[in-house]
Amino acid sequence: MWAKLTFLILICDSVIPGNAQEVEIPQGKLKGDTRTNRDGGVFYAFKNIPYAKPPVGKLRFKAPEPADGWEGVRDATKEIPSCPQLFSDVGEEDCLYLNVYTPALPAQNVTQKAVMINLFAGAHIAGTAAETSYGAALLLTKDVVVVTINNRVTMLGFLTLDDPNLGVTGNAGLKDQVLALQWVQNNIKYFGGDPNNVLIIGNSAGARSIHLHILSPMSRGLFHKAILQSGNSLSPIVTFNTRNTGVMIAEQLGIPTENWEVMLTALQEVSVNDLREAELALSPSLPIFSYISKPVVEISSSESTFLEQNPIDIIKSGNYNHVPCIHGHNDAEGLMLLGFLNDDTGEAPLIPSLTDYIPSDLLIKSESDAEKDIIQRYRDFYYNGGESNRTNITRDVRFFTDYAYTYPYYRTTMEQLKTALYPIYYYYFTGDTKLNIAKLRNEEAASHPGSTHGDEILYIWDAQRRPDIQNGTVEDLVSKNMVELWTNFAIYGNPTPGDFDYIWKPVQKDQFNYLHIGNEGSYASLNLLNESIQFWLSIYQDYYNTN
Repeated sequence: MWAKLTFLILICDSVIPGNAQEVEIPQGKLKGDTRTNRDGGVFYAFKNIPYAKPPVGKLRFKAPEPADGWEGVRDATKEIPSCPQLFSDVGEEDCLYLNVYTPALPAQNVTQKAVMINLFAGAHIAGTAAETSYGAALLLTKDVVVVTINNRVTMLGFLTLDDPNLGVTGNAGLKDQVLALQWVQNNIKYFGGDPNNVLIIGNSAGARSIHLHILSPMSRGLFHKAILQSGNSLSPIVTFNTRNTGVMIAEQLGIPTENWEVMLTALQEVSVNDLREAELALSPSLPIFSYISKPVVEISSSESTFLEQNPIDIIKSGNYNHVPCIHGHNDAEGLMLLGFLNDDTGEAPLIPSLTDYIPSDLLIKSESDAEKDIIQRYRDFYYNGGESNRTNITRDVRFFTDYAYTYPYYRTTMEQLKTALYPIYYYYFTGDTKLNIAKLRNEEAASHPGSTHGDEILYIWDAQRRPDIQNGTVEDLVSKNMVELWTNFAIYGNPTPGDFDYIWKPVQKDQFNYLHIGNEGSYASLNLLNESIQFWLSIYQDYYNTN
């Protein structure tokens, strides 16, 4: 299933032998190593730093607690362990660690630098902050400090029980991220970073998490800018009402559910593999992202609550963390559907049933006239009155891209602009080179033009599966352009300051400005995919809040 959800990649920076560096933070001393970036410059890497106590035993499923200190010098050169994953048996429960990469240490009397914190992708059921997936050698060609953090995924990070006295109200994986952000606020100055100039960046579930941090009172003041790549909280592929998953898992494992306190203790004692097998049994493969591990609106409101309301209600209220943002998506996100097919014939449609793709917030009843009308509109607009079939997957790709990304991102951006105090920039990525590793690992997807879900990652991050590229090639130029735009935004809050051939203008309430990033370079444009946007606006105008 989605080897699919992990972006395991190779480190292309090099370690300089015999050149260890030490940093002392309140927890203790760290020994890192010295690296060279893509331009041959020096930076320093400190890996596998604990920010939370191991979330095991009575801490399993619960909000994290700050890590203890240590005696002596901690070896910060070892790879960070992955948290347990849904579709493989790799990972360790003791996994709440982070990595810091910096171009200069404070002892060198340098000005504090902007900080970029990455939240990994993986649908909340997979992913890792390991350097093999998110190496910093590209970003460290610029004057920024980079932090990559691990957080719990699967039921270990998202199990819920609707009893606030048990302390398992959900979103533990997101609360891990909050604690890591707090760690950065308290410690990044020891690595030359500026705690008052912090950007969070992520793709897919990482971007969705970032959007929730923007909406959560728990994250207030912990970051100052955000880049959301192909993910937000208004996408219809995500819901926030999956309740009492602890009971579902217990029933699957044969654990009595009459007394929840006893049940929770039993769940905290079963093996990780048993939890994984139970969750797999409860996670259908279609429609995609039907996993039970996901963020949830919590039942109680307190200082320990991460998400108190549905995201759309928070956005409309204006009561959220107002920071400058970059939003964006790729032109062929829907090619990801090929990774979910269990089909040896090559004939199965990418979208077996259009009824699985009615946005949940429309509250449409099954087999109602409204459902039939929406399905017919889908067929008329995307399929010339027909159905999904494998002979022309371009139609499926367009439908799913618009359904899950184009319109939800448009809606998110325009709703936020009604109350936003800072600019929102938008990009549309069409890069199509050998760096599009997400697409190229599927032979059928590779034959289609465009950039699928996750394809922009290797233009920004160094990693194990990143192919060697030559200076001056198209992929090299697109990569350098994106690194410059992203780091400019981290440093200045403006992606195109100073001497640029173009100005990336923020979106306006009456004008959808965006930046097209592709093989031909970057250029400013207006009214992204207007025909598709108008189609989805008509659906929502007719059916949102009318049932």
